[in-house]
Amino acid sequence: MVVETRETFVNRAGKKGFTGDEYTRSFIVVTDDPRDNVAVVREAPNIPRLGEGYPDDRVYAWAHFIAPTQRDGTPLVWDVGVLYSTDPGEWIENQNPLDRPPDVQWSTETFTEEFVVDQNGVSVKNTANVPFDPPLTRLAAIPVCAVTRNQINFDPSVALQFVPCTNDHMFCGVGESKVLLSSMSGRFEKYGYGGYWQVTYDLKFKLDEDGWEPPVANAGLLEWREVYELEFGEDPNGPDVEKDWFRILVKQRDPLAQPVAPGQAAPAILVPTPEPLPLDFDGRKATPEFLKEHGIINAYFQRYRKANLSLLGLEPIINRTRWGRLPLPLPPAFEYAPEE
Repeated sequence: MVVETRETFVNRAGKKGFTGDEYTRSFIVVTDDPRDNVAVVREAPNIPRLGEGYPDDRVYAWAHFIAPTQRDGTPLVWDVGVLYSTDPGEWIENQNPLDRPPDVQWSTETFTEEFVVDQNGVSVKNTANVPFDPPLTRLAAIPVCAVTRNQINFDPSVALQFVPCTNDHMFCGVGESKVLLSSMSGRFEKYGYGGYWQVTYDLKFKLDEDGWEPPVANAGLLEWREVYELEFGEDPNGPDVEKDWFRILVKQRDPLAQPVAPGQAAPAILVPTPEPLPLDFDGRKATPEFLKEHGIINAYFQRYRKANLSLLGLEPIINRTRWGRLPLPLPPAFEYAPEE
């Protein structure tokens, strides 16, 4: 049984070569039984494990070798040397699949979008100062990040909970509703007598002002269908006429109609407006002044569910790989104890 573990600091060394940087740390391990073997010593508390990082944030090197050596004449005392290197070597392929670093891939995705403002910020309208119908379209591209990592299981209910959804708060340095988790897929890999799941998460970043919740361009071009018994000559857009979301039917005289009785005017008939009309915020016919002042009227809808994407543990993976580092765990903290 191990009764004491401490770092000596006396044999610390390092070198720089074409394959990267190497560092050496040394420890003393004391046991209470001379029959304790190498396996007990290398698993002692505060002895780094294979794949753990060197405790220096300026360079990220991994522990490659752990070499315990028993002291001559003192079977209870062991010297342990730990070699670190920035070259991962073969340990990544040979270690436990669940401890292997994830794979991160960035790409772009091109799609067609409608646009209401051009590249110079000018509203896209026709010469009548109303939006085009159908709207104009253009190509656009967004960055896409695919994170693949090994997991002990894959829960379809988690996929249904998060796909598709957008971030409900800051994620990877971008604001709310700018990251869309579009898909999660899992593939079972056999390993030994069991296996593990290789799970891929696809994250789409839309970094414009609106993100994945842009407004809908709505010029209020509606068709009015309900009949209103308006008095002849009454303005259907007047303040005394109740608004409605249907086509306006205006009473007017039929020049070919005959009067009912001598001296009476021909009966008025209801004539619908020939085309749908742009409406203002009150549902009435929009005036040229209104269109000039407000331009295109936008309507806002929430397209996607929002969720805390940080719960999936993908953010530290993406952030650290941006700086060229694998998201491996750092070694446990140790307390300095001077050598006696």
